[in-house]
Amino acid sequence: MAPVVLSVLVAAFVKGSIGFGFPTLGTPLLSLFVDVKTAFLVLIVPNIVMDGVQFVRRGAPLATVRRMATLVAFGAVGTVLGTRLLVVLSSRTVMLILGGFILLFAALGVARLSPRLPPRWEPWASPVAGFVTGVVGGITNVPGTPLVLYFYALGLS
Repeated sequence: MAPVVLSVLVAAFVKGSIGFGFPTLGTPLLSLFVDVKTAFLVLIVPNIVMDGVQFVRRGAPLATVRRMATLVAFGAVGTVLGTRLLVVLSSRTVMLILGGFILLFAALGVARLSPRLPPRWEPWASPVAGFVTGVVGGITNVPGTPLVLYFYALGLS
C-alpha cells in the first residue's frame, strides 16, 4: 500500500509544481505496483479534482474558453471512445500505448524538436487534437502528453 500512496504523492507534487503531469507520471508509477487499468481507476478522481481546483484558482478568460471549446468537445467524444477501448484492450496493449506516447514526448524533447502549426490551421487541427487526446486519455488516463504536444505546436507557453 505504501508504494501506491507514494506514487500518487510524487505525481501530485509534480502537478502542483508545474501545473500538469499528474496522470502522465502517476499512471506509469502506479502501474509498477498494480495493473494499468487499476492505476487508471485509482487516479481518475484525484486527477479530476486537481484539474477542477486548478481551473477555479486560475480561472480562464472567456476568449480562452471559446478558443478551446472545439478541442474540449472533441476530447469528450474521444474520451468516451477511449474508455470503451480500455474495457476491451488487454492491460499489455494499454501499457504499450501509454509507453509509446511517453517515449514520443521524451524523444521530441531530447531531440529538441518542437512541431509547429501555423495559426490558420488551428480551427482544423483543434478537433483532431481534441479527439486524439480524448482517445489516448480514455485508454491510458494520460491525455496530457498529446495535449502538451498540440499546445507546443500552437506556440502556447
